[in-house]
Amino acid sequence: MAADTVNEAIRRMLAARCVSKRTRNTRFSTSQPTDWKPNSLRDPRNPSQYFTEDSAWHFISELICNGCELETVALAKPPGKTGYVIKIAGHPPVSQIYIKLQLGSANVIGRSFHESYVQRT
Repeated sequence: MAADTVNEAIRRMLAARCVSKRTRNTRFSTSQPTDWKPNSLRDPRNPSQYFTEDSAWHFISELICNGCELETVALAKPPGKTGYVIKIAGHPPVSQIYIKLQLGSANVIGRSFHESYVQRT
């Protein structure tokens, strides 16, 4: 993964597309798999609430607008495409939430939203 070198134009595009139901999706396919489970996680801003689909997308937009670190990663599926990763503290017992996005031609694709799978030694 590369350090946060995501330019402002891409940040604005990601944030804007996250808040509109017309410009976001999480559809699974074998060529573009997703692991999207926001309903299983508590919202760290309001730990008594679990994320909904809509609140997860707005949370992501808020993180990006507030300058969170975005890492780039080369996606294996589809090959040659770029993913944008956010790792943010979760609400205990979840230590970290892992979020991965992909920009499409006119939308943002939610590829991952789940507890971070940290390899334990």
